[in-house]
Amino acid sequence: MGPILLNFYDDLIEFCLWAILIGAILACYRFYGLSGTLAGAVIASISLVLGVAPFLQLSDIRKRLISIEAATAQNSDRGYMSGSVSKVCEPDIASYGGEAGDRIKVYKGWEIKKEANGVSVEGRHLAGILKAVEYIIAFSDATYAQ
Repeated sequence: MGPILLNFYDDLIEFCLWAILIGAILACYRFYGLSGTLAGAVIASISLVLGVAPFLQLSDIRKRLISIEAATAQNSDRGYMSGSVSKVCEPDIASYGGEAGDRIKVYKGWEIKKEANGVSVEGRHLAGILKAVEYIIAFSDATYAQ
């Protein structure tokens, strides 16, 4: 019932806008002639747009929210957006291959190197790549703060 009334409300506003605009044109023609008709049409259209456009925008926002909620509900039924965020998985260091001391990646200009039991950054031994990234972020933030 809600969307039907919402659509009816939009149609009613649009009908009233056209009726007021045509009424203003006819009244200006009756009292001021052809030059008054043009001025009346411009003044009436500007006044109507400034006065009624916010209501039409609110109605459009309501319609978009309804469609977004419907799409979200439909996707959550399919399992796309279940509301839970998956945990970031630690990459397997062994999958990178190479020997201890070989570079795995460079992050913000810092080399992350493979070690026998994890990784190292600038000689500091860390448990995994995510810990190395956290260390680099923390150290670079502290460096920039000084």
